Amino acid sequence: AMARQGGWRGQQRRRLLLAVYAAMTAEGQGMQVMKRTSALASSAETLVTRIVLPFERPDEGVYADPATSELAARVLARVPELASWDRWYQPPKWLENGHMHTILSSQLRKTCAVRYYRELLRTPDGGTLAFDMLTAVARRSGVGADAESHEDEWAKDCVDGTCFDDSSPPPLSNKPFLLLTSGLGGGSQDHYVRGMAAEASERGWQVGVLNMRACGGAPVTSPRFFSACRGSNDDLRLGIAHIRRKYLSGDTESPPLALIGWSNGGSIVINYLAELGGSVLGPSSARLGARSSVMGRAGDRECGVDAAAALACPLNMPAGSRNLQRWFHKNVYDRAIAKSLATKFRSARSLFETDAGLPREVAQWEGLGEMAGTFFTDVEGAANAKTIRDIDEALTRRCFGFDTVDEYYAHASSDQRIDAVQVPLLLLSAEDDPIAPGVAIPTHIARRCPNVFLAVTKHGGHLGWCDEADAFGAPRWAQRATLGFLEASLNLSPKAAHD
Repeated sequence: AMARQGGWRGQQRRRLLLAVYAAMTAEGQGMQVMKRTSALASSAETLVTRIVLPFERPDEGVYADPATSELAARVLARVPELASWDRWYQPPKWLENGHMHTILSSQLRKTCAVRYYRELLRTPDGGTLAFDMLTAVARRSGVGADAESHEDEWAKDCVDGTCFDDSSPPPLSNKPFLLLTSGLGGGSQDHYVRGMAAEASERGWQVGVLNMRACGGAPVTSPRFFSACRGSNDDLRLGIAHIRRKYLSGDTESPPLALIGWSNGGSIVINYLAELGGSVLGPSSARLGARSSVMGRAGDRECGVDAAAALACPLNMPAGSRNLQRWFHKNVYDRAIAKSLATKFRSARSLFETDAGLPREVAQWEGLGEMAGTFFTDVEGAANAKTIRDIDEALTRRCFGFDTVDEYYAHASSDQRIDAVQVPLLLLSAEDDPIAPGVAIPTHIARRCPNVFLAVTKHGGHLGWCDEADAFGAPRWAQRATLGFLEASLNLSPKAAHD
């Protein structure tokens, strides 16, 4: 039916469906090669025995042991979506291909319109973060593709399902706070962010979204973007401190604060939690002169976090980068993401070049300490980037003190720091995720990390998890599983959160 539609939109949809079909026919052989390669990756990986209680299926399931983990026991007792095959994720039958699931959910999903109050937070280097505090949610009167009308008139004026208020909402310091961070280059307007914000608000959470530099319409006021670790950890800390000062009571008895990050936002969340746990960020930190990241413990109230979740996170960034070099992945996902990032760079190009059009000498990330110097951005390379690696070569690795892009990916990869996380952490991944591939999920973490709860679904694509009953509405199973985990780990309940 989509392919039969005429006009420009119909042509675009026909091309999309043909590309997805081509990927479906070629994917089987490619994944077999990847699985054979991953089996030889390391002896640790081949010795993994999946601990899945109280249910068991090949590959997918929960990697946690309630006999040895108090967290696992509590979550499995309270979150049916994570404790029973009867409530386990089931995709629509026609979305059991990861490419189809990823592309169609990104293009066709419709979730609640929301209202935010935006605050611009200035960083020490002169940069700007956009913090959006949820103030209202518009409920749809229909389901899925039929959900076109809203009960609230204001929602009709929203752009990308998002409106903004002029006045700050009153703080509700007795309610728990949920801070959201989107995927690479995304923001508070993204459908999966709005869906989670609406669900969390309904369950009694205060909800805010931290848009990273240049994302979500945040103005770019310094010659620095974001990364998966360095710099972004500092920005996340600044946002959390702001929330604790303004929206929570700030003392030791204040309600909990939890994080949810998607994709690259998930990497930032995990790396930040590891930093709070006292780890040094990666084996190359000492050689590169980066400061020690023992910046506080998880219990420090000013910048502390009580629980977190990382969804569709590329835990192994080198593996994710290699995956994106496959033909279809490079020409569909990599190219689309790079186009968005290049557009953001072009809007701030004047910060990186002189009036004469030459690259401007700008300061590196100050966290490099005595090793911090200056760098020149490859302005043309960033402005015309065709891949994520192009952006990271032209700008990211130079700003944050790496000799190569591969060195940056190896350092920022969050799987190496999961051991340091000292608060409850949910990792939710899909085996058929074409961007954060299932073969790169470090399932062995369940054997040594009592604070980590890993759940792997067979289907779901990247940031998809479309529900069987409402394919292009909010991903309710993923939302309930994630919020249920946070509430169980913090001994909260939706009703108690409302109270």
